[in-house]
Amino acid sequence: MSNINTREYWNKIWETEGANTWRKYPATFRKICELIGKEKQSVLDMGCGTGLLARRIKEAGHDVIGIDISDKAIEIMRNTFQINGIAINVPPIPEMTDRIDVITASEFLEHFENPDEIIKEFVRVSDRCIVAVPNNCLSNKECPEHHQKFTFGSLMRLMEKYYEKVRIYPLTDTFDKISIPVLICHAQGRKQ
Repeated sequence: MSNINTREYWNKIWETEGANTWRKYPATFRKICELIGKEKQSVLDMGCGTGLLARRIKEAGHDVIGIDISDKAIEIMRNTFQINGIAINVPPIPEMTDRIDVITASEFLEHFENPDEIIKEFVRVSDRCIVAVPNNCLSNKECPEHHQKFTFGSLMRLMEKYYEKVRIYPLTDTFDKISIPVLICHAQGRKQ
């Protein structure tokens, strides 16, 4: 990963933005919670930031823990939303003491040079994941933290390598006068 996606870089971002960050993604978070379902699940939220999605997951009645590279983000999430998290650079995902029913990752996968390494870790930890990425926008030229620009086809090809059942939902998320096309992928059933 480039030097921009470091703990120090993201600590500065989260110290500035805090829990009142512009990164709210209301339509994306609503769809992710809908896909998790109503039955209580244990959820691992990857790249959780200050916990805005994790809070929605918790409010929906699920058990959630967050993982983020930034220890500042994890501290804010704990203090603001009383959600536990782990500050660590992945891969690998640390071993969990409890079973994980589903992994969520919103605005996360595009930050990696080799997303296959991340998806392999998802499969190792859980047989179900819900991933949201920008849809054919925000390349490295527009957003220096991003290493991937996903399209419907490229995301489908990636996920079908590892999961039996893959469904992608395109949507547009609008917040703070920003509109971003998003792909939400719900993948389940590990391939052997």
